[in-house]
Amino acid sequence: MSRLSRQVQPAETYLAKLTEADWATLMKREVLLKGSKGQYGVMVATPVDAGIAWAVLTDYDNFYRFLPSVAESRVVEKEGDRTVVEQLDRRRILLSTMESLVRTENLEIDRQQISFRLLEGNLEYMYGHWRIDPSPSDRGDLNLLLVSRAGKGRGRCWPL
Repeated sequence: MSRLSRQVQPAETYLAKLTEADWATLMKREVLLKGSKGQYGVMVATPVDAGIAWAVLTDYDNFYRFLPSVAESRVVEKEGDRTVVEQLDRRRILLSTMESLVRTENLEIDRQQISFRLLEGNLEYMYGHWRIDPSPSDRGDLNLLLVSRAGKGRGRCWPL
């Protein structure tokens, strides 16, 4: 049984916090990054159909194809709307390449949100969610993809 919440916050909760400058960034289809100190929200507007975006976000075995720092990913366990994924993250920091191996629990909610949390790995903690929402009607016919990571996600990484 998952310890992740099945609650989906209304889109207005985060959309109301966007400034006109934020909307201008999104309408240019540029990535919008908000937050600090390990609590971040990343948002992008896309003309891609929400169903296609959902199919990509739930294709856990292929995360390495579209998440730049993910070198490997595989489904370890699947039960209903809960999926456990193991992934190897590799990133270049200064003159070193650092690796972290994590196992996450992912809970799919109403084809709109994926809540995730760290189950094990060499990070202290990591949790957050992916979600897909239509943009408000006065902002165009785009879907908004939000990645919100709460937690510092820092920890021990192995240099290669």
